[in-house]
Amino acid sequence: MLGMASDSSVPTISFFSPSLSSQQQLIHGLNCGGNESTLAECGHDDFGSTPCGNSDIAAVICTKGIRLANSGARDQGRVEIFMNGEWGTICDDNFGEAEAGVVCGMLGYARNGAITAMGTYGSGSTSQPIHLDNVDCEGNEDTLLECKHNAIDFTDCNHKEDVGVVCKAATHAVIRLEGQGSTEVQGRVEISTDNGVTWSTIRSDNFDLSEAKVLCRMLGFSTYNVTYWGNAFFGEGHAYMSSKTFDCYGTETSVLNCNTSGSCPHSKDVGVRCTKVDLQVRLVNGSKSSEGRMELSIDNGVTWGTVCDDAFDNLDAAVVCNMLGYGRSGATAKASAFFGAGQSTQSILLSHLSCNGHENTIIECNSNGLGVHSCGHGDDAGVICIP
Repeated sequence: MLGMASDSSVPTISFFSPSLSSQQQLIHGLNCGGNESTLAECGHDDFGSTPCGNSDIAAVICTKGIRLANSGARDQGRVEIFMNGEWGTICDDNFGEAEAGVVCGMLGYARNGAITAMGTYGSGSTSQPIHLDNVDCEGNEDTLLECKHNAIDFTDCNHKEDVGVVCKAATHAVIRLEGQGSTEVQGRVEISTDNGVTWSTIRSDNFDLSEAKVLCRMLGFSTYNVTYWGNAFFGEGHAYMSSKTFDCYGTETSVLNCNTSGSCPHSKDVGVRCTKVDLQVRLVNGSKSSEGRMELSIDNGVTWGTVCDDAFDNLDAAVVCNMLGYGRSGATAKASAFFGAGQSTQSILLSHLSCNGHENTIIECNSNGLGVHSCGHGDDAGVICIP
């Protein structure tokens, strides 16, 4: 109806603030198949007959013909754009942070902090066209079509060069742990999106390890050995607080990028316990300090271990380079002991590291857990950073 792509999202209840008390609510129980031309063609209750209040107003976010595919999470994936009646991909030639920022802006995320992911989210279908190549944006454009680019569908790329991006939430969320028995790493989860003016709890309906990992990541803690409780384990939130439900995949940068729904009694308030690990990282055996085999220490540098290259990619390398004081952009992952194998006496501390690129430390990334692996030192990962 609005002339935009039908691949859109439904945000939380009253996401754009409640309606005015003078406004009448017209439709309740809307049930569409997706192919209707207008809402009037969908099933619904009688017009004007609704039990809802002003805080139950529905909202939509239209994607303007762009989506992120093949990741599970809404805030990251292979970039696909709808043109000439079909979804196609975008070649990664010259595609950088400015272009990624425009994509994220089109999807309602923050432009700043957008990260380009080369080859991380797989290749598009062989039946899909590669719609855009050599995209060149300033970063303030409303759509990619306002940027310079080759003629549409004119490219010398193949689908192995399909570009992906990782976006950050447009709204900043603050997380704190409160309640009876709370500490720095455990407690009832409370969230604020207005810099601490108001706070909400999170209810335990459908809450599992995926949501708990995202919360611990937001708090700057490890996602290893995360524990969670429901039913107000740390006590109930204050009566004046609202309560929210989040449905995450576990890789999101913020719970604000997860699906969200409305309120529930505080008897279901959720709590988490995160793990705090003091981790150091270094690069060894390279020709300069900005490259080498990646080694980690969890005992203040007394001993050092390596990282298995299983699933290790440029997004993981970007987090490592940031930890070392280099930029995230241009970070390159190396596999198969590219910088030589670690010593037989060294432990392999991490395997299947999976970062989204925005983390401050790899402790915030998903993995098999400390010391859990099936690798040998011939699989030690390496990193090349841009000084």
